[in-house]
Amino acid sequence: MPTHVDDLLGASNDPALWNETIEKLSQRLTFSKNEWASLHLGSLIQVAADGSIYVSQPSYIEDFAASFGLADAKSVRTPMAANTTLSPDEDGAPLTSITHEEFLEGVGKMQWIFASSHPEIAVLTRSLGRFVHAPRESHWLALKHGIRYLLGVKNFGLCFRYDGKDVLVKSDSDWAGLKQLALSSAEAEFYAASTAIKRAIPIVALGEELGVVDPNVATSLEMDNTAAITMLGSQNINQKSRHIDIRYNYVRKMIRDGRFEPSYVPSADNPADIFTKALGPDKFFRARELVGVVDVEAELDRLGRSMGGVRG
Repeated sequence: MPTHVDDLLGASNDPALWNETIEKLSQRLTFSKNEWASLHLGSLIQVAADGSIYVSQPSYIEDFAASFGLADAKSVRTPMAANTTLSPDEDGAPLTSITHEEFLEGVGKMQWIFASSHPEIAVLTRSLGRFVHAPRESHWLALKHGIRYLLGVKNFGLCFRYDGKDVLVKSDSDWAGLKQLALSSAEAEFYAASTAIKRAIPIVALGEELGVVDPNVATSLEMDNTAAITMLGSQNINQKSRHIDIRYNYVRKMIRDGRFEPSYVPSADNPADIFTKALGPDKFFRARELVGVVDVEAELDRLGRSMGGVRG
């Protein structure tokens, strides 16, 4: 049951336990209770007839755009132009279109939207966050571009649907941020896999505790580099891999113990790219779909809407 100031959101698959919990809370706290959660901290929660849960922020995005005078701005297809990166731009024009405080507010709202319903804006959000101490006019233009993108997808959001599969881990060398340490692309992917597994372990453990992950089934680790997969499966240290820090070889033990199982996935089907680089429209749309960001209204029209919502 997560809480934020005076807002609580809870869920349970045991109605008796849920009612008991609410009863005990009501003995100590005074609060109003909604039978079904539909709006929480600016996020709209909707449920399809098949049980799929959708989280979107249409009103929050509209208000965000309006606060910067962009309510009627023309939308763009992607958060950033393909293959672009932001730099400190110390020799560029100073920030004059908005104040520094307004820029900070804009980046903060962008980060909230990223964390709540739009993970596909990760690259833009992370890039803007690097320059909040000394933003330039170019950084405001990037923020404005991101707002225009969000306006065009305000009815999009995250889809949560249990398909019976356990945790799936996808790895990409850019994600790890360790390319400068690697002597080859395969080694960079090896580093990335190690980082991905370390981040996945607590998630897998939580899933096992909740009973939705089978502890006897290896967690899938998908990568787009066959040479790296060979390195992961090999227990031998040779001239090509002896220099790799022992902390990264931890991943080999996890694979040897049957906790993770690496497999190949084509780059086109590896959505990790959307978290590491600015993609062109075609690749971006494919990756966005793979990470579960969909047109919520279209999905609900197709599947039908549940009479209730998420019990909260």
